[in-house]
Amino acid sequence: MSTHEPAPEHMPPPAAGNWIEAGTLLTIGGRPVESLDGDWRLNLDPFGEGFEQNWPGLDDTPPNTWNLPRDYEAQAGTIVSVPSCWNMNLPEWRYFEGTGWYTKHFEWEPSRAGERIILRVGAAAYQAAVYLNGRLLGRHRGGSTPFCVELTETLRPGTNKLQIAVDNRRRPERVPPERFDWFNYGGLYREVGLLRLPSVFIRDARASLVPDRALLTLHFEIELSDAVDGDATVAVPELGIAVRFQIRQGRGATVIAATPELWSPARPKLYDVVFGFSEDIVADRVGFREIRVEGQRLLLNGAPLHLRGICVHEDDVLLGKVATESDVRRRFAHARELNCNFLRLAHYPHHERVARIADELGFLLWQEIPVYWQVAFDDAEAFRDADN
Repeated sequence: MSTHEPAPEHMPPPAAGNWIEAGTLLTIGGRPVESLDGDWRLNLDPFGEGFEQNWPGLDDTPPNTWNLPRDYEAQAGTIVSVPSCWNMNLPEWRYFEGTGWYTKHFEWEPSRAGERIILRVGAAAYQAAVYLNGRLLGRHRGGSTPFCVELTETLRPGTNKLQIAVDNRRRPERVPPERFDWFNYGGLYREVGLLRLPSVFIRDARASLVPDRALLTLHFEIELSDAVDGDATVAVPELGIAVRFQIRQGRGATVIAATPELWSPARPKLYDVVFGFSEDIVADRVGFREIRVEGQRLLLNGAPLHLRGICVHEDDVLLGKVATESDVRRRFAHARELNCNFLRLAHYPHHERVARIADELGFLLWQEIPVYWQVAFDDAEAFRDADN
């Protein structure tokens, strides 16, 4: 047990199977995403009453029809834009730490038989509980990582009510812990959207060099949503690769001889890679490279590498922790002016577009998770956060 005295917990204790773990995340490369960004209603809940009073279970009838008084009305919340940090929405919210209830009504109609609908949240700082039409679907911890929740069984044709309760309070067993050297933003500060997928879909796909020193062999791997058998495909048109390989119990891999031009900061060569299984397709832009250490030397593609770089936070005077594409490109432009080939993303996972733009422009990245300082390493909950 932890020797730390925990702060009162706003969110209810997790039920079995209620945590949204890292293994549920899926790739969105090349997939259309139905955006839920834009206007949401936000109700701040400093004392965590929403869980005790079951705010998700309340209907949307107007106050003049209530039989008993309520502490919550979703439509009375402040309209805020998602993505955004609540600290930047109003001056009086600047230093708020607690729970905020986000509510969005959206329309949905099925488009094909057997389709599965996945909600993807780019990031919610720090802990989030996701409700659809009053039902708790899962809870996620980790303020800088995306997560996915399946909505299929709870969605209904027509109007649906999505609520995400976000709690940004600092706690000793969280990652990072109570004290850290950046501002504690809160809210839904990255994109939120829906993916329509077939009954069996590609959860993850990877393409990489085989570390055999020759650097002439490529490794491709697929993980599916379900433990089924079948055939998958992978294509790299520019290299003339188009092969089929076996999937067994939801997983499969293949190794192919090739002569790709290797990625480097001087020439950041990228290849289009397309994976397929049954009705599903994902695509990505990949730069093939090898990084290894020999003694005190860092080698890129077998050649010595000298890193010249800076540390970068997700922190903007107007946007807070929100990172738009123009904002990210501005940071890289500044790094280029400083003759950098490398950025350290301090001290947490940044938006995925940072890595994609770095690949495109020829920058190496050092990416971190904040498992350090006064983290309660004697607490199992801290390790759960670090793992997911």
